[in-house]
Amino acid sequence: GPGGLPRPIELHAHDPIRYVGDMLAWVHQSIAAEREFLGAVFGRGEEGAGRMVGSVRRFSKAEAGEDEEEWIRELVDIGVDRL
Repeated sequence: GPGGLPRPIELHAHDPIRYVGDMLAWVHQSIAAEREFLGAVFGRGEEGAGRMVGSVRRFSKAEAGEDEEEWIRELVDIGVDRL
């Protein structure tokens, strides 16, 4: 990173548990940032109508709009759950 902070995770490559933990934390952070960005770009509905962190997604034809949109959301959730 800039100025050496945060330190590169490769410095902890000698400790496999720490290295894998750092990699998983980075993946989690990246997924959360991408989901937030995509929600801001493609989001629909009123401001503040989003779901709370950890709450279950609920799909209905009226909210999802098209079948394709619902299908994409389900695929994203399945992919993220497997990480």
